[in-house]
Parts: sequence; structure tokens; C-alpha cells
Amino acid sequence: MKDRRLFIANRGEIAVRIIQAARELGFFTILPVAEDDFVSVAAQEADLACPLEGENLSKTYLSIPKLVQLARENRADLVHPGYGFLSENKDFAQAVIDAGMEWVGPPPKAMELLSSKVRAKELCQKLKIPTVPFVTFPKEVSAKELEKAAEEIGFPLLVKASGGGGGRGMRKVFEEKEFAEAVHSAQREAQTAFGDPTVFVERLVSPARHIEVQVMGDKNSKLVALGERDCSIQRRHQKIIEETPSPLLSEVQRKYLEDYSIRLLQEAGYISAGTVEFIFDSKGQPYFLEVNTRLQVEHPITEERYGIDIVQWQLRIALGESLWLGDLHPKGAAIEARLYAENPYQGFTPQPGRIYELSFPRIKGIRIETGVGASGFISPNYDPLIAKIIAWAPSREEAIRKLVTALRETVIVGPTTNRDFLIAVLQHPKFAEGDYHTHFVHEEFDGAGLNWPEERLAQVLAAAFGSSAVVAAGNSAAQKAGSVFGELQLGREYL
Repeated sequence: MKDRRLFIANRGEIAVRIIQAARELGFFTILPVAEDDFVSVAAQEADLACPLEGENLSKTYLSIPKLVQLARENRADLVHPGYGFLSENKDFAQAVIDAGMEWVGPPPKAMELLSSKVRAKELCQKLKIPTVPFVTFPKEVSAKELEKAAEEIGFPLLVKASGGGGGRGMRKVFEEKEFAEAVHSAQREAQTAFGDPTVFVERLVSPARHIEVQVMGDKNSKLVALGERDCSIQRRHQKIIEETPSPLLSEVQRKYLEDYSIRLLQEAGYISAGTVEFIFDSKGQPYFLEVNTRLQVEHPITEERYGIDIVQWQLRIALGESLWLGDLHPKGAAIEARLYAENPYQGFTPQPGRIYELSFPRIKGIRIETGVGASGFISPNYDPLIAKIIAWAPSREEAIRKLVTALRETVIVGPTTNRDFLIAVLQHPKFAEGDYHTHFVHEEFDGAGLNWPEERLAQVLAAAFGSSAVVAAGNSAAQKAGSVFGELQLGREYL
């Protein structure tokens, strides 16, 4: 692998992660850098940072022609897309391959098949993998078709974009009178966001557990499942805390999920890292959800538990190496918290701005992944992730304690963050018992920002700081929480 040149079509934390993994294997790393990213940690870490000109995302990190051209001009042998941006774009993958470079990821045909939630569900049905009952609406939908779907599935139901994610093109419908508008508005949003108006309607499973299986595959059709991750702690349909193993699953359930995942990806001709996602209903019945044809944000907790480097294996597989992980013996428990520049008490709104000071504790069993420096800047143009803080320990209880300690000892001076909210979630009695689901944040924290009574704010502050003395002064907590936590960021982040 010496002298191989790797082009990383991404930015921020994941670019830093890939650079570090690639450097250990002897790769020369090349990073495209937009104008507002030249002072970033990733730009400083890369062996070569090359300008990516353009005034917006569509002309920089989302421009397939520009990225392929830069990769070719800089004699790249491989292209790693990271996650987000173009990581699941089959056209980008094909363009990289057509330009004579290795794509670090699955084949475009597998990406095309699995990126469509509808086609993936149909494949699951063929393979006898459980799916929630669903009906597909490609474009125009008649009143008769809507009526038939409502009869077959029943209310409540969920409308979802076939090619989407992150909550876009998704609508919950509880009554028949809301159904038609939900479908039509979801189709409009899907067309705008993903260029495909196809939506499907399925039975709403709520509350649910969101559990995913990590799979790795090589070019010799060998596929290996690397356990599961429980990703049920979410806000706005996006994960903020993930752990492995899931406290919900029995060993029998785990084996079933791994078997389903291997069978599905084997049928699709999958290569590289991929994640098969499932939801569990209140009776413990699993249903296929979707496949992420890329590296996941939360991959480090699997690495910590299994003692492997998934990114390095992605690179090895892309160059034709056979996947050989030895005898896998997962150990202990790992949990990750995503530290964001956002205000949990005002609807998790992003809080871009200058970071004046940032430092993380050095604790055995704690891993930090960040793309933000000690004097960095959270841009309004990108995801406001500051860092992922990962804890590993022999037991789940100890891993949670370590993560809480690491969050407490993290120093941030600058934008409001969700640090204290993460601590409050981790210290919640139901989380400690493993008794949580995808609506946990909304139900246990009053919607996190919808209307916080003064006593609830006091409880959260007490959980975060270990003292009930920190209480918001003034009128309603909902009005004051943002400013109070902004002051705490400057005055109490050292605690």
C-alpha cells in the first residue's frame, strides 16, 4: 500500500478519521478543501489539501465533476467518500470507477438496489426477512389508491420517501383526513430533496427500538457481521447516543439479525462496510428498515468492541485483499455520544460560531473523534458536530460512567452545545435500565425545548452538574433556557 494515493471526498471529523487510518497503512492522503475549510483540522492533517472552488455545497462537496477532476489531477488511486454528502451516490461511485480509480465502497449496482427503500423491502420479502406491511406510490396517487392502502395497512401509518433519510419526506398519519395531504407533501419534498417523488406507506411502529447490524464484505463474496448497535436515542429522527451491544437483544435475536443482514447483502452482491437497520416493536418483533451503503457515523463503537479498524479494512478490501478478521471475540460494551453545537432547549437548533477553547480529557477507555480545533469555527453551512466521544469498558454500567465523566471534563468555550443534555440522558434511570425507544427524548424530556417547566430545567441542570443549585432565573424556562445555558457554556464548562 506504500505510495498509494487516497482522495477523501469529504470534510470535518470523518475526513480526519480516514486520514489517520490511511496514514497508518502508508497512504498519501489528498483532501479537497472548500474556501471556508482551509483552517480546518482535516486540511492541516492531509498530506495535500487542494482548493475546491465554489460558493455553495452544490459546487463544492456535492459536485461530482469537480471532485473526480481533482482526484484525477492529483493522481489518486482510490476515492473514499466518508459518510454524508455523496457517500451513497451511485453516480459518483460510477464516475470514480470510470475515471480509473478504486471506489472505497460497494459496487454502484448494489448501491442502486439497496438505496431504494422499496426495492430493498421487496428483496427482503423474497428472502423471508420480516418487513412492515407497505404500499408504494411512485407518482400520481388517486383517491381510490389511498383508500385501498388505508384499508390494507390501517391507522396510524407512516409515509416515507423511498430514496430519503434523516426524516425528510416522512410523515406520520393518525387519521384518514390527513392521509392525502401527507402523501402529496411527502412526494413534493422527496422530489426536491432526492430527485425521486416515490414514497411508500407502511404501518407505524411506535414506540420502536432502532437497531442496526454492521457488515463487512470483500471482493471474494465473503461477508462478516460485526454485531449490532442500538441507536434508539434520537432527536429529529437523527441519532445522538449509540451503544453496543444492545441491552434489548437476546443472543438468539442477535443471531437472527446477523443472519438476515448477511443474506440480504449477499443477495445484493455487497462489498465493503454496510449497515442493515431494523426496528423492533413493543412485542420484540423485528422488521427490516433500510440499508446504509456506507460507513456509519457510529462505527467506532463496533471497532472498540471488536478490536478492529473498519476504515482500514475498507481500504484493504478496495485494493483486493481478502477479509480476514481472525476469531472474533467481542468484549465489553461501548457507547458513543455526539457532541453538537446546538441548543436542546430551543428545538435542537444549530448554534454556529467561534470556538474559543476546546479540550477533551485523557481517560483510559475514552476515544475522541473530532474535526474541530481548539480555536475552530462551527460553520452554518455544515452539520454542527463538534466531536464524537466514545467510551469502552468491560460492562455497560462502567462504560456509561466513563462517558459521563468524559463529557463533564470536556472544556468548551463558545457556542451552546448539547453536552449537558447528553449527560442528563445518560443519567436517566430508564436509560440505565436499557428501557428506552425512539421517542425517549420527546417523552422523558418534554419534547426537549417545546415547553420546559422550571422544575424540569432544574432537574436537567442538576443531572448535568451534580447540583440542584443551578436554576434559571427570570420568567419561563422555555424563554430563558437558551441564554442560561449559553452563560453556563462560558462559566461552568470546566466542571
